[in-house]
Amino acid sequence: MKIVLAWILALSLGACATPAPPLEPLQLFNDAAFTPIAQSPTVDEIFAVSPAIRNFLSSPDVMRELRSKGAQRGLFEVLRDKSGLRIEYDSAMTRTAAQAFDAKAGNCLSLVIMTAAMANELNMPVYFQEVHVDQAWTRFAGLYFVAGHVNISLARRPIEHDIRFDGSNEFVIDFLPPADIRNQRTRRITQATIAAMFMNNRAAEALAEGQTDKAYWWAREALTQAPDFIPAYNTLGVVYLRKGDLQRAQTAFETTLKSEPMQLIALSNLARVMELKGDVARAAQLRAELHRLEPHPPYAYFDQGVSAMNANNYLVARDLFEKELKRDPYNAEFHFWQAVANYRLGNLKDATHHMGTAVQTATTFKQHDLYAAKLEKLKALNRH
Repeated sequence: MKIVLAWILALSLGACATPAPPLEPLQLFNDAAFTPIAQSPTVDEIFAVSPAIRNFLSSPDVMRELRSKGAQRGLFEVLRDKSGLRIEYDSAMTRTAAQAFDAKAGNCLSLVIMTAAMANELNMPVYFQEVHVDQAWTRFAGLYFVAGHVNISLARRPIEHDIRFDGSNEFVIDFLPPADIRNQRTRRITQATIAAMFMNNRAAEALAEGQTDKAYWWAREALTQAPDFIPAYNTLGVVYLRKGDLQRAQTAFETTLKSEPMQLIALSNLARVMELKGDVARAAQLRAELHRLEPHPPYAYFDQGVSAMNANNYLVARDLFEKELKRDPYNAEFHFWQAVANYRLGNLKDATHHMGTAVQTATTFKQHDLYAAKLEKLKALNRH
């Protein structure tokens, strides 16, 4: 499974911004409105080295690599070696270092956290990097999620802001193939921002599961860790929207837009709040601005394609799914539906191709196994 993913942003956010928000996050919190949850992992616990990780690092094979190649290159090679940890991509949940190691799986944020924990145990400096990649979208339980990407550098010297990835002066550990990140611009970020990303992911995952109270505490902690991490303001706004606190939701979305005026999802969320508040004029103004900036939002062609499928208009559906795939060629769901459309049209070869790509780009083990089973059925039909 291969896809670009770093952090999940509730109702689809963009990359984090550098300007500090004009509002202190403490003014946005309303703890009394949410049921307390069991204590969530602290920053130290997120990056904690478990006994299993410590045993792995002290194993003869790993120690041999570290001694013969040096600490940075040795760890780089150990993590890159597919015959070793056999790390798999899985976006089902954002894991701590210990959880990612035990599962041998995680999204790239989880795997970066795991790598940082190992590097810290080996007393080597690490630098976290946000990698600027094309946005990739997914949708689940009525929420839109946008994907970014982070990696980690075991540098011999401090790296500068906004360098280009070329591997010339540091060991960059990235759980994507080098071709996918080469020449991409990067920006150095702090461990506090990584922790905020982790907590914001957990908030978004809780929202997808309908656990609004749990999502609040995660989003709150994200902003406590990094008040300048703008995506968490939008996540908190979604929490308040789900809770029915329209005024605080409005304030959270407006805070996002003050730092990121072109944040289209925050615009969309704010328009929804204005509609619910009965401010028809401002809602219409926001919707018009959204349409001007993005006349065909993510999933627009896909939703039209599904409607065409339901009307048995498979040719139209195929063309609409193709339009969506041109915008996001790594979305497994789009490939799955394109496979179904081609199957209905009798194009078994194309159906098999797209189902195979759906398997390769699946982001969870459950999704992967579902598409793999359907791929086997298509292959069986091709043999007859």
